[in-house]
Parts: sequence; structure tokens; C-alpha cells
Amino acid sequence: MVTAKDLVGPALKSKGMKYADFACILGWTPQKLSRKLAENNFRFDDFVRAVGKIGYEVALVPVASGKDGDGAEDTPKEEANRIKKRVRGVTYDTGKATLVASSATNDEPGTELYLDREGRYFFVEGEEQVLPVSRGIATAFTAQYREA
Repeated sequence: MVTAKDLVGPALKSKGMKYADFACILGWTPQKLSRKLAENNFRFDDFVRAVGKIGYEVALVPVASGKDGDGAEDTPKEEANRIKKRVRGVTYDTGKATLVASSATNDEPGTELYLDREGRYFFVEGEEQVLPVSRGIATAFTAQYREA
């Protein structure tokens, strides 16, 4: 499950802000913000308003759907192009995930964003790097590069 903290952290980092700065913008104490994030106690409308104050909006972004309707393709990718890596105890496998967006061009391979069947987003760069990312980062990347 993605929490408000999973989304707020990368958003603040991209703006060069600290949680204390965010709390100040909201008119809260850092302790109040910390408690709301730790307890995952953000109402949706409060969350939308809060991230709006730092230049973000919340949007529903459609994903490609496989047979099961879960966004993951049912057919494995070609073995030659398949990347399978274990990161912090979790196995990420492009063969069991949907390619959501790619920054690749004709000249450069770029970064690919995948969504696996468990709802986890991850980037693949080249043949070696796999980087799990939050839904917020995935949404921003998708908005910039759209579906591959």
C-alpha cells in the first residue's frame, strides 16, 4: 500500500524542501505533520490541498491492462530483453511487469518505468540497474514520457 509519506517524500526532495518546511507551509508544527504521516492519517482532500501548496496535483493515470485487469501483462517478455533483479529483498522482473513509460529515444536507450503485479513501480536503466520508485515519482515520469 502506498502511503502519503511515500508520495510526499519524493515531492519534497524534488523541490529541495524538508518536512519542516512543508509543515510550515501548511501552518502545522513539524510534529503534527510527522504524526499524520507516521500514522497514515491524511484525509484525501487534505492531502490534495497540501501537495497543491507545493506545486503538485493528484491525478488518476490509466495503466495498460493485461487479461487480469491488473495492469500486468500475462505474457513474459522475450528472455533476451528480460531484466530480473533482487533489490532489498524484493525481486523485480520485467518479464512479469508492464512497461508503463520510457524515456528512450532512437539515439539513447533511456530509462523504462514498469509496474508489476503487486502494484510496485520500478525503473530499469540499461541491463543492470533496477530502482524501485514511489507511485508519485512514477506518476511524474509517466506525465513526462507517457506510455511507451
